[in-house]
Formats: sequence, structure tokens, C-alpha cells
Amino acid sequence: MSAKIISIANRKGGVGKTTLSILLATALATKKGLKVCLLDTDSQKSAVNRRLIEQAQNDGAEAPYPIEHVYPKYLTMELKHRSEEYDVILIDVPRLTDSEKDTEVVTAIVHCDTVIIPTTAAEMDVVATNDFIKIVEDVKEKRTELDMEFSYHLVVNKWNNTKDCTNTVEYFQGKGVPIFDAHLNDLVVFRPPSTYTSVLDSKEGQRRFGAFFEEFLKETNL
Repeated sequence: MSAKIISIANRKGGVGKTTLSILLATALATKKGLKVCLLDTDSQKSAVNRRLIEQAQNDGAEAPYPIEHVYPKYLTMELKHRSEEYDVILIDVPRLTDSEKDTEVVTAIVHCDTVIIPTTAAEMDVVATNDFIKIVEDVKEKRTELDMEFSYHLVVNKWNNTKDCTNTVEYFQGKGVPIFDAHLNDLVVFRPPSTYTSVLDSKEGQRRFGAFFEEFLKETNL
């Protein structure tokens, strides 16, 4: 069976894409025992660099899953090559610095079964997320026409029960955007995220990440 392909994506940087990608990949591999591959398509190679640092700290010990850098233009070939080898392929999608990057993002998410969109309640993040959702909905329409599985879900990072946060949820709900019930308090507490051990190994990690992870498993049928 082909791998389930999931991207963690937004056109805005700083919303927690890479951190969330690593947290999910590590939990899926170490807590669920799934064969996972994380493809880092961002030019900054943040996920790849994090793995290299940890490998050095662990004397080159074998990691629970691979993290590979892939240029977006080669993503189609990489997915075709890897799809039969893994249960889940996670894609850390590049942020957008200009409109020319739209093509790279579409190239990434057009292959996905599910797109997870982290955002915060900050005004500029909401605006960027709203624009990004239009891209995602175009992809959904095309994949639906081709009878291909596709879903997307918004998750609010830096949730703190303020009016800004509740207004953000209400705004996107009013636009019919699917939103996780389990919000994330602040992914910054998990930085730097471990590519070797899951945050769910600790009570604090379970408290902050457990409910979201369970909802993620349900929504993605994993």
C-alpha cells in the first residue's frame, strides 16, 4: 500500500511548521511504530540541520526515521520512489517569500492526502493563512475532480484563550475551514524539537501535545 502523504504547510514563516513536522514525525515513528519519512523542502533545511546536530550529540546513533532535503521541483520523483517504502511521508513545505514561490508550494501540496495548516492569532499570520487556504482549496477542488483523497485542517498555535484566539477560530469557522478542536499552547516550548525522542514521553509533552496528536491520528486515519 502506498504511503499516506501529509504536509505541514503555510505561506507564512514562524507559525511552527518545522517544529510541528518534527514532533509529528517523531511521535508517529516512536509511539505508533510507523515507517515514517520526513521530507524537508525548505531551502533553510531546518529539519535536516536539526537531525545532523542530534546525530552528533548521539554519536551517530541510528535515528528512528530519515529526514531528507528535497528540492520542490524533484518532489514528484522522490514521492514516487519512496511511496511504497513508508507508511507515512511528511512534507515540511517551504515558506513563501514572494509570489513566485507559489508554484513550489502547489507542487508540494498537490501530492498530499492531507494538509495541516498551523497558524497563530497574529493579524499578519491570519491574513497569510487566509490567502494560503485559497491555494489549498484550489488543490482540493482539482483532486476531488480526479476522485483523489484530500483533506485539510487548520490548527491554532500559541493558543492562550484570549479574545484574539477565539476570534481567529470563529473567523475561519465562518469561512467553513476545518479546525482542530485541540489547539497548541505554544510550540516554542518544544524547541529545539527532538528527532530521536517523542515529546509524548513526558507528562508535560502529553499535556501540551497529546490531545492534538490523538485528533491528528483520527483525522488522518492513522
